[in-house]
Amino acid sequence: MNHAVHAGTITSDTLLQEARTLRRCLPELARLGRPAGQLRPLYHLARRACIDFKQAARYAIAASRIPLFSIGKPPAPNKLLGYSDKYLNKGLDLIGRAVAYGSVMS
Repeated sequence: MNHAVHAGTITSDTLLQEARTLRRCLPELARLGRPAGQLRPLYHLARRACIDFKQAARYAIAASRIPLFSIGKPPAPNKLLGYSDKYLNKGLDLIGRAVAYGSVMS
């Protein structure tokens, strides 16, 4: 997820590519299966992070559908991108906590 956001010019294509990457989190986590015992708290942090990544993807997709210089209704793309960044950062924070917690456990 650290590489989901591309540096450089934001285009509809880059936003859609970002969204595709972010949306893979929940299916990939589900593929790993639910852990037993001590790893459950890490799983729950990761699952919450994936939910935030999915929400970030929704905003990125919405922003990709609006011309970059539109003003007024619907919401300007920069507002939607702000929401996408907010959820991406929340997800990254949760993943960071899971990694830190997992490091302490080992």
